[in-house]
Amino acid sequence: MGRRKLGGVLVEAPVVGDRLAYVILGIGVNLNVPATELATALGDNAEAALSLHEVLGRDVDRNVFAASLLSRLEKWHQTFSTRGPDAVRAAWLARDALCGRRIEVRTGDTSCEGWYRGVGTDGSLVLETDDGRTRHIFAGAIRALDNKPGEDG
Repeated sequence: MGRRKLGGVLVEAPVVGDRLAYVILGIGVNLNVPATELATALGDNAEAALSLHEVLGRDVDRNVFAASLLSRLEKWHQTFSTRGPDAVRAAWLARDALCGRRIEVRTGDTSCEGWYRGVGTDGSLVLETDDGRTRHIFAGAIRALDNKPGEDG
């Protein structure tokens, strides 16, 4: 399955002063979408997409999936509330599929490339640019440009 994309997440979390104003979280997952429908919807980009049905070899019950996802989000919210952001960040970094990979980050009309170095304590994406500088990026679209070590593409 290589580097194909199963879903995506969109997060909006504006800070006003020194407080988080609100969080909007959007999650999209291709559950039971046939490859033909992905091709119709995405055109040439369909080669980089797959559905959970393709991975598991069976249909996925949307209600069960949604309930499980919401339950896990509640667990992480509870972890954040009781143990703080460092506990969530540490768990994120332990599971981070982008760590050490070359990525492109698009923000508005500009883009930059570099090596993904994790998530900062401030919630930013940490990017090491080709000239060795470290950038902290708070908003943008991310695309992996290389294979993860051990992937064959």
